[in-house]
Amino acid sequence: MNQRILILGGTGFIGSSLSQYLKAGNETRIYSPSAQQIDPISGVSGYDGFIEDFSSLEPHLEWATIIIHLVSTSNPKSSLKNPFNDAKSNLLPLISILEYLKNHTDKKLVFCSSGGAVYGMGNGRVFSESDPKAPISSYGIVKSTMEEYIDYYQRLYGVNALVIRPSNIYGAKSRSLGKQGLISTLVEHTLVGKTTALWVPLTTSKDYLYIVDFVKAVKMLIESDAIGMFNIASGHNCTIADLLQVVEKVLRIKPKIRTEIGDFSKIDSPVKLDIQKLQMLTNWKPETSLLEGVEMVANEFKIQHGDI
Repeated sequence: MNQRILILGGTGFIGSSLSQYLKAGNETRIYSPSAQQIDPISGVSGYDGFIEDFSSLEPHLEWATIIIHLVSTSNPKSSLKNPFNDAKSNLLPLISILEYLKNHTDKKLVFCSSGGAVYGMGNGRVFSESDPKAPISSYGIVKSTMEEYIDYYQRLYGVNALVIRPSNIYGAKSRSLGKQGLISTLVEHTLVGKTTALWVPLTTSKDYLYIVDFVKAVKMLIESDAIGMFNIASGHNCTIADLLQVVEKVLRIKPKIRTEIGDFSKIDSPVKLDIQKLQMLTNWKPETSLLEGVEMVANEFKIQHGDI
């Protein structure tokens, strides 16, 4: 069945990748402050607007059958500086959307949460979706609270919602579209001879998932008509020290780093995600190894900027 898919915050790295993957057989529309930059021949429509402006957003909600919420005005580090804005600009607009959806339960909300920040102090522990949450950052607290509001509207009003908790998504365009992600930053800096600042110890362990594997998982969940919460991850953690070795192996250049351990290290904890629930429902599995993913990031950078 063809769907009308509205992606909120779809001009960033994840949103642009997701829109291109979901457009086949569907009508896809992006609502974002910078949506007019979308190429008209991309097959995706773009509409400028802020998620806080509900009067501007509402006609697009009316049009859509599936609403994918990717908007986040903060990250774990930036939320340290302004927790008030973190809550105001993320939580309140979601409640407005949920108020609308309680009267339109035929529409589906797909909310992108966090696969690390909501669980809190992991210390290498494996977390499933049913494990208690204990966020240790403003970013994680707000994401967790947004999940709670979604659950509240599901229970009271029957809102149709899917919550996804991704690990660290990376890919070839994560620097040019959003400037996010350690892997793309390391690759770019190493190729141009720059030093990368690390805010956490080299022993910090993370799960890294290639963008193509991520968007395939999201598509399969949407097509399965799933509701509830799902971790999306590679299922394998890697320390930053090991990641540096992978980057060096691919580029044949040793990355230059400096460590600047500060307050951020207090709110960043290794978390490993259990993906059995996702795999049992969809038979999805990640296909891109970390080595292959880093190679693709490096190749894309060289294509864009020429051989270094």
